[in-house]
Amino acid sequence: HARPDIAPVDAQPRAPALVQHLRAIGDETVDADVLHAGRVPDQPRDGVHARVRARADLRLVKTGALSGSNAVWTLNVTNLGPDVAQSVVVTDTLPSKTNFSSASAGCSYNAPTRTVRCTVDSLSSGAAVSFTITTSIAGKGGGWITNGASVASSTGDPDPANNASSARVRR
Repeated sequence: HARPDIAPVDAQPRAPALVQHLRAIGDETVDADVLHAGRVPDQPRDGVHARVRARADLRLVKTGALSGSNAVWTLNVTNLGPDVAQSVVVTDTLPSKTNFSSASAGCSYNAPTRTVRCTVDSLSSGAAVSFTITTSIAGKGGGWITNGASVASSTGDPDPANNASSARVRR
């Protein structure tokens, strides 16, 4: 039965007496020792090293709501797995019709670029985190205000199609 800490490596042994022994090291590296049949795994004769990247499918869902003269934007990030996502960053460039008011802990605002950046050191597989950004609405008149955001991580994402989301409010 398969072990979750062992990843397959496609390797062509050079001699029929060789076998592959895979040993997980950390969360991103697999060390594949090519051994002679019958040898103790701690005493490899030759070594083949393969890098296996952790993967974390991050999904961002953004919603927007009016609260008086403010637009409240909620950014929900979920790690669909299979691994822990490291150095998660949500980036939200505010629309020109809004002015930054506040944001959740873990978020910072860069006024020259009108960008809110929210960070999480790590997000476990199956876990979720939410951030809220409040903006005031500038000017008068009606119409829709659309606000988009994206999420990224230092961990590889097998499905980047769900890393961006937008929401809109009508003023």
